Amino acid sequence: MKNDIDLLKKQLKGNIQKLIDSGDLKDARQLIDQYKDIDSDDAEAYSMDAVILIMENKFDEAEEVLREGLDIDENNFDLNYNFGYVYKQNQNFEEALWYYKKALDNCSNKNMVSDIDKIIRKIKSEHNISAIVDKKKIVFLIRVMTSLYGI
Repeated sequence: MKNDIDLLKKQLKGNIQKLIDSGDLKDARQLIDQYKDIDSDDAEAYSMDAVILIMENKFDEAEEVLREGLDIDENNFDLNYNFGYVYKQNQNFEEALWYYKKALDNCSNKNMVSDIDKIIRKIKSEHNISAIVDKKKIVFLIRVMTSLYGI
């Protein structure tokens, strides 16, 4: 039974991807909404949803969907890569770098590793950014300062 459901979900996601690839975003949107009603904890579905929104130039909405997906799986390659892309399009290059780096850390495809590395180097050189700020260290520092000094 579970295998049947998993197979159906895989087929449905395959159909959604075909619709996205063919540019049929309206039908892809309908299917992705139905899919997320069935399985709201599938990070890949959030990534596909975000891709649709990105293709529609709805970057703010894509950002919301990507955040929801990262709440499910913060290390998901596609979600982090797409977030990097959204921030790059919005010219928030420090955030773009952070998400591209996170995608790079979770990438198993050698060709993509090379491509992401090129994107990171290009953003750094074109926008004079020397380092990628580690958000986790900043949050930790703020928590320490708050507890020590009541800030």
